[in-house]
Amino acid sequence: DMFTILLVHDNSESMDVVRGFLERMGDVRVDTVGSAKQAVDMLGKRTYDLIISYFRLPAVTGIEFVQETDGIGLLRCVRNMGRTTPVLLYMKSGKGKMVVTDLLSGVEFPVPRDPHGPVPELRDMIRQAILRKRAEREQVTRAEMLAAILAATPLCIAQVRGPVIEWVNPSLARLIGTPAGELTGKPVSCLFPEPRDCERTLRLAALSPDDAGFGTAETILSHKDGSPIRGCIRVRPIDPADPSRGDVLVFEDQTAIQ
Repeated sequence: DMFTILLVHDNSESMDVVRGFLERMGDVRVDTVGSAKQAVDMLGKRTYDLIISYFRLPAVTGIEFVQETDGIGLLRCVRNMGRTTPVLLYMKSGKGKMVVTDLLSGVEFPVPRDPHGPVPELRDMIRQAILRKRAEREQVTRAEMLAAILAATPLCIAQVRGPVIEWVNPSLARLIGTPAGELTGKPVSCLFPEPRDCERTLRLAALSPDDAGFGTAETILSHKDGSPIRGCIRVRPIDPADPSRGDVLVFEDQTAIQ
């Protein structure tokens, strides 16, 4: 995929130089604007992998510079829009020198002004910023997809740590007749008719783990109104190498089969 960069520059001639430098990196599409306001407007229309802001200003730190631009902090505006797009600041620092600052990490380094070819450090900084952003975006996408799958499955699933419920999916909340938020933080025994039923079920499940690490036991859960829910429960550590992370419980309702 092409990397998408928004270049903000208040000088059209210098903007062309920097844009050419960026495009020579390959696999890069660069959109340019001449002010922070135009940048915010552009960000309202599309998503970018990276913002590079270049201004001819008196020597100030990058963060101060962004916060004071046109009375509006560019970085602050970006964050207020709910965007986590990484921002690099490209600015003059002495005769014939430029400084590039990654506003997320605070890393900066000098580069020759108007370079004829990609400077390795700048190229790497840009790519790292973009890859970091894409990794975050992919992680969010995977989390949303997993949440959708867990919400759609008819299996009832809970995450527990020790005796406490940390999360349940909508199917389990519906089966028990209690909102998911009300189950979170409660002892896992609240899913069963009696605490001793919970203890017996978990003890039996621990005796017979399969190749995937799931232990299985026939059991009965309890609806909010007290009615029994017969079924099969499977229990597995989230991370067998780290029991402190808790367990996942999967319950299959077999009431209709009885």
